[in-house]
Amino acid sequence: MTINEHRSETSELMCVKNVLLVSSTRMSDGGVGALFLKDAIADIKGFIFEEYVHIPYDGIFQSKGSFEEWFRLLLLIFLRLRLIGVMRFLYFKFFIMPRIVRNIATRVERKEVESVWLVASNIELILLAAALSQVGVAIRVMVWDSPEYLIKNSKLLPSCSQKVMRAFEAAVKKAISVAVISQNMQKLYFDRYGVNSIVIRHGINIEKPMGRQRTEQEIKVVFAGSLYAKNEWNKFIAAMDSINWVIDGKRISVFFLGRFPQMGATLSPNVILLGEKSFDEALDVMAEMHIGYLPYWFAEGYKLAASTAFPGKLSAYTATGLAIFHHAPSYAEVSSFLDTYPFGVNCASLSKNRIVVDFKVLIDLMKNEKWKRFQNEAFNCELSKKAMNERIFEFISCGGAQ
Repeated sequence: MTINEHRSETSELMCVKNVLLVSSTRMSDGGVGALFLKDAIADIKGFIFEEYVHIPYDGIFQSKGSFEEWFRLLLLIFLRLRLIGVMRFLYFKFFIMPRIVRNIATRVERKEVESVWLVASNIELILLAAALSQVGVAIRVMVWDSPEYLIKNSKLLPSCSQKVMRAFEAAVKKAISVAVISQNMQKLYFDRYGVNSIVIRHGINIEKPMGRQRTEQEIKVVFAGSLYAKNEWNKFIAAMDSINWVIDGKRISVFFLGRFPQMGATLSPNVILLGEKSFDEALDVMAEMHIGYLPYWFAEGYKLAASTAFPGKLSAYTATGLAIFHHAPSYAEVSSFLDTYPFGVNCASLSKNRIVVDFKVLIDLMKNEKWKRFQNEAFNCELSKKAMNERIFEFISCGGAQ
């Protein structure tokens, strides 16, 4: 009997458990987070999942209380003073969070909820996780991005930032189980907090990487999703410009799947904008390409984010049979991933010459069929729906019922 068959059989014999999924993402949305969660719960037997979606600003402009009227006025003033992060923090902590904590704690006490799964994807949810723990609600915490990265984006004052970090520590230490997105994050939280965690990445629901016949006349590179690492992208485009978009006698084209940034990113005539598409449509497009471009920040201020993140687009690139051009510092999580499963190349430089050299190394790598074996291994062990199911089941079931 396989592990999956055993777990499936075991789960069917269990009493059905009601899991309250607390997140900032509605599964009806079309984003990556929503897709992750939908796929995560699709085939997990023995559990009923209920969404409890937290919207930080829900009702913020509809409140009737006189004190909150004044607070909203101050919020608008501080928005112009660029202190919105602090006001967001305070508004949630004192006006929204107490109601949510009471509601969830009551449902747990009444046995309407047997397990609480909280996705700590913003500062509000980190505060909420700690608050639930303080009132005795046992939670399971999933971490996609480091709290430091979330704090940086929220523009909090140091005093508020410290409170968020203390809340995060309290939440993961008291959690029944913790899921993280990368092995570097797993090691960091064990070293820092003594917390054992499970690495869960988005698994694509196909049997094996797509093996479509691709054109040999040109080299098609694709970038899919949101482009945050704009400087790295610009350096890559400049490097392709330097060789006139030709390598080994073949024309290079870059296809951009998603919304191209309005500012800060270079747009070349050799970059084809495909716009936003559904996930299934995007997979079909990627299956016609050769290389998936995967940039991450080199800037020192993003070192922790780059080292602990595992971009969901890598799962899609792998599932569609693409070789990977990873353009990021050597400490990035994907660098070690590709060292273990060498179906791509790590380019740890912003130099045009180095980018061209490493791109040529990837072209040469693709001439040997051996890289596809590593790709299949990476998919089966880490990025398939089967691998995801096993780890989600472990995350949800370990520690027993509340």
